[in-house]
Amino acid sequence: MTPKANPSSQAEENYNSAHSKTRVVVERALCVCKSRFRCIHKSGGMLLFTPAKSVQIITAVFKLQNLCMDIKLPVDEMELNFHPDEGVTQPGANADTAGQTLRQRFIQRFAI
Repeated sequence: MTPKANPSSQAEENYNSAHSKTRVVVERALCVCKSRFRCIHKSGGMLLFTPAKSVQIITAVFKLQNLCMDIKLPVDEMELNFHPDEGVTQPGANADTAGQTLRQRFIQRFAI
């Protein structure tokens, strides 16, 4: 999902706002996991496994992160490199039409 480049309605603006807020939460969660579990951080290592095995590793990392949160294990805030605007892309001319249709359905839910 991508934000609308030039929102033309209140629903599209609401969608963009919700998209931005959600993206920040997801990016922060990824940043915390990359900081705590260096095997998934690009500078600390990389997953040299099949996609299926990589999914299992990432799932385990998030389960361990949830456990760390449950027992209130602190995260070293100094190690976090959180940049919420990094990697934002807009759909190109050949963007997936199924994705655009799905995004439009989400936008319609924001119509008030």
